[in-house]
Amino acid sequence: MTDKTEDKKSVVEAVRHQIKILNGIVLLVVYALFLLIVRFLYMFLDYISTPSLVTILSIVAGLVVMGMYVANSASKKAINTIEKYTKRLNTLMTTTGDIREIVYGDILLENIMQSALQITGADAGSIMLVEGDRLVFKIANGSRSANLPGLSIPKSAGIAGWAAENSSNVRIDDARNDSRFDPEVDKITGYETKSLLCVPLKIKAGTIGVLELINKEDGAFTQEDEELL
Repeated sequence: MTDKTEDKKSVVEAVRHQIKILNGIVLLVVYALFLLIVRFLYMFLDYISTPSLVTILSIVAGLVVMGMYVANSASKKAINTIEKYTKRLNTLMTTTGDIREIVYGDILLENIMQSALQITGADAGSIMLVEGDRLVFKIANGSRSANLPGLSIPKSAGIAGWAAENSSNVRIDDARNDSRFDPEVDKITGYETKSLLCVPLKIKAGTIGVLELINKEDGAFTQEDEELL
């Protein structure tokens, strides 16, 4: 859809350019005709009375001005119409781009989640993104994770919050004995967190979220798991 919209935008720009060129050509033609008429009148100047000459020149000048006005008005009207159409296309392109970012953003997060689960052998996991002073669950995988997407927690809450605020990895074998652990999410899901690995999601501007993996199936998370993520 975006490719088609971009093609239409290119056509609009091309038409606008052609109208401007056509407008210039019309003005040149009108000006050339005016000069030819003046030259023609000059050749017969001796045979035309002064009042008649003034009248003819006035009529010619009026016609030239009227022609230029009509051509200019028509061109401006066409250009204004195209500009309105272009603005509508730009709005459509922006909206389409936003939709594509949302759709492909979710797909990307889901792919990251699935890859992390496979690489580490974790039983469950989630991706939380920073929104203001909250961490919002965007993706959640696991036997009891259905209610997590859309749920938010304070950015400073729990081990995930600590990882986000400090932009640091956290790898724990016994999460419940860690002072940073917050049991609220476990209470909501009925899932028991044991081992845990949190990795902050970073861009140049800073940390935008956290990847959290829970309960490695064959023991505790390793240094290798952490380095791979």
